[in-house]
Amino acid sequence: MRGVALCAGRPAGDDELDRGLAAFLEHYKANIAVHSRPFDGVIEMIERFRARGAATAICTNKSEAMSRLMVETLELRGRLLRVSSHIIRRAM
Repeated sequence: MRGVALCAGRPAGDDELDRGLAAFLEHYKANIAVHSRPFDGVIEMIERFRARGAATAICTNKSEAMSRLMVETLELRGRLLRVSSHIIRRAM
């Protein structure tokens, strides 16, 4: 909220914040992997773990839906047993 207040010169209302968040999430979804990729060596590391019988997963602070979309887009689904996420909600 402080960022909106600094840019707009006034506090943002809940409706304005909700619309802004919805617009951001739609843009983020449409561009989920434009600037994202696994770190160098991660794919090879996952494959080595799997070859030794280890289960592999991703734990992220993204929403589960966005996490799954990114995993699909980056073609990682077959390499992972699970995607786990935690959503931090803004205080009411």
